[in-house]
Amino acid sequence: DFSILPNPSNGLFAIQMNQLNTQPITMNIRDALGISMINQTYDFNGVLDIDARILPTGLYWIEIQQGEYRKNKKLIIRR
Repeated sequence: DFSILPNPSNGLFAIQMNQLNTQPITMNIRDALGISMINQTYDFNGVLDIDARILPTGLYWIEIQQGEYRKNKKLIIRR
């Protein structure tokens, strides 16, 4: 599983995985309509610091994929 901190966020947040795995992580942020807004792959070191301040205020879904693992969580951006 993973955590998004803080949530709600101003667009700056961290993704923390609950298990240590050194495989790259693909993160896809979708808006409430399912449109992909940010889709990137990162080398993983335990915590990902994300700057998504380009996104407007609203509700988003973050999908994390790492190897066979895939999970979605809600993110609220509030200013």
